[in-house]
Amino acid sequence: MRPCDAVDDDLTIVFVDDDDAMRELMIALVQRDLPNVRISGFSNARGAWERVNAGGVALVITDCAMPGMDGFTLVRAIRARLDAIPILMVSGTRDAEADAMDAGATRYLAKDRVTFDLVNCVRELLRLEPGES
Repeated sequence: MRPCDAVDDDLTIVFVDDDDAMRELMIALVQRDLPNVRISGFSNARGAWERVNAGGVALVITDCAMPGMDGFTLVRAIRARLDAIPILMVSGTRDAEADAMDAGATRYLAKDRVTFDLVNCVRELLRLEPGES
C-alpha cells in the first residue's frame, strides 16, 4: 500500500545529509532496490525543508547533525506542518536515537547499519510489499 500523500501515485523520497559520500551511498542503495522511486538529495536541511514544503514527498531521510539547521529542527518543522510524512533519522552516534524520536522521527537508524537496514526501513516506512517498487 502506498502513502496517500504521494503525487500522481509516484513516490518521492527526500534525503538530507551534509556528508556527500553518505548521502550518495544511501541514494544508491535505495535506487538499486526501488528504481521507480524519485529521489531528491540535499546537503542541508533548509533546502530539504523547502522541497518537503512544496508537497508530494512520501518519505524524508535525514542526518541528525548538520551545520545550520540540524536534522532535529527539520523534523520538528515537518511535524508542525505535515504530521503524516514518515521520517527516518540517521546518525553516526547511537546516543541520538532518543533525541530523534523525541523530535518526532518515525524511525531511527545508526549510520553503521545503513548498508544492512536502510532499504528494509524505506520499504517499511513506504508500506511497500517485497517486489513492489
